[in-house]
Amino acid sequence: MNADLARALLIGHAGVTALLSIATFTAYGIDKRRAKKTNARRIPERTLHRLSWVGGAPGGWLGRSTFRHKTQKPGFTLRLSLASLLHVSIAGALAFFAFG
Repeated sequence: MNADLARALLIGHAGVTALLSIATFTAYGIDKRRAKKTNARRIPERTLHRLSWVGGAPGGWLGRSTFRHKTQKPGFTLRLSLASLLHVSIAGALAFFAFG
C-alpha cells in the first residue's frame, strides 16, 4: 500500500471514529435518560452495538462510564470490546503502512 494513501485513510478513519463516537455517546445519554422514564421509547441495544461496530466504540466506552449505562451486561461489554479491537487493529495496520 502506498504510504500517502495509508496516511489519508488513517486520517479519514480517525475523523469517522470521532464523529461516530460523538453520535454513540449521545445515543447512550439519550437511552439512559429514556430508561429513567416510564413508557419512553428506548434506543434498541442493536443500534448501540451497530454504532460501536461502525466506529463509535470510543464514544460507547465514554457513554457507559459517564452515564453508568449498560455496565452490568457482560454481553454488552464483550461486543464493545470486540468493536474496539477491530478499530484499533484497522488503525494499527494503517499506521504501519503509513509510517512503516
